[in-house]
Amino acid sequence: MGGVGSLVGGIIGAHGAQSAANTQAGASEAGIAEQQREFDQIRELLKPYVDAGTGALGGYANAQKSYASALAQYGGTLGEMNNLTGANGIEAQQAAINGLKSNPLYTTSMNLGQQAILANGSATGGLRGGNTNYSLGYLPGQVLSNVMQSQIGNLGTSLSGISGLLSGYGNQISQFGNLINVGENAAAGTGQAGMQTGNNITNLTGQIGAAQAGGTLGSMNAIQGGINGLAGALGSFLNNSGSNNYQFALPAYLNAAGVGGRLYGVGAGMF
Repeated sequence: MGGVGSLVGGIIGAHGAQSAANTQAGASEAGIAEQQREFDQIRELLKPYVDAGTGALGGYANAQKSYASALAQYGGTLGEMNNLTGANGIEAQQAAINGLKSNPLYTTSMNLGQQAILANGSATGGLRGGNTNYSLGYLPGQVLSNVMQSQIGNLGTSLSGISGLLSGYGNQISQFGNLINVGENAAAGTGQAGMQTGNNITNLTGQIGAAQAGGTLGSMNAIQGGINGLAGALGSFLNNSGSNNYQFALPAYLNAAGVGGRLYGVGAGMF
């Protein structure tokens, strides 16, 4: 009876070991599912910020292009003003003045001024007088000065307008940049959560393997112990009955579990 009890106890122990292993493996599998659920939730929470950052990339690039274009325009306008004022040197100023004389504003002002002087001289009878000649000689410089001042004023107004554009484009770049930073941080957070989830799942998967291996080993040890107990009890029984050379055959699966040879004087063989 003791041998039978050992065998039954071994079977029960094996079942208990496997049941415990299955419970541990099930807990680890539940942990894997929870890790995946939490990662999916984090990814869903961060998705709007990632999308906002991604969507801002196009606007950021366009704002940079517009800013660069406006900056180039500002530099060109400032250069024209510095040429007219002489800030870029006499040669640059003279070239700007020569170009200004072909300006419609200058040519129109000259024509109107000459017509007015000649009409006044004709009306006063001094068409060929000194005043008329003086006025005609003075007119080009006066018109040029007025046109220069007008052009410088126009360029200054343009610079002011371009400065406003630069400020606006700069604000756009800053705003788009902030959105990109938000998206970048959200993407990094998603990546970190993914890495952590991967590490956790890897650990839990290892625990599942360890639990299953431990359950299998525990079952084998329990069954082995039961078989050894049964064999020992049977050997004692045979010894007591005076039959030490009695041979009995064990099934192949028991021999595969490590039970073989002579145990307590009892021979065990394959069927």
